[in-house]
Amino acid sequence: MASFEITGKVVKVSEPEQVSDSFKKRPLIIQTDSDSQYPQELSIEFNQSKSDLLDVITEGSEVKVSFNINGRKWIDKQGIDKWFNSLNGWKIEVLTPAVDDLDPGF
Repeated sequence: MASFEITGKVVKVSEPEQVSDSFKKRPLIIQTDSDSQYPQELSIEFNQSKSDLLDVITEGSEVKVSFNINGRKWIDKQGIDKWFNSLNGWKIEVLTPAVDDLDPGF
């Protein structure tokens, strides 16, 4: 499976969600193309132990996220085929800390 990278500004770091006894997830929302007329906000989900990577990430930071794209087919109650895509993060690097994280040195 191919992996991808994207950079953006952290809009929201969600709290971990324990979906079942053996599965937890934690969404991260980043904004890309912020200089564009149409900036994009993407949800990248960190699962299991990878969700702990977000413990040190703060809103407003510029980050680079490595992720995989997963997709699956689902058939609804009317028998109509639908497809879902998800972005699953596995690495995150802070490029520029949030302004609040910078120590003014006073």
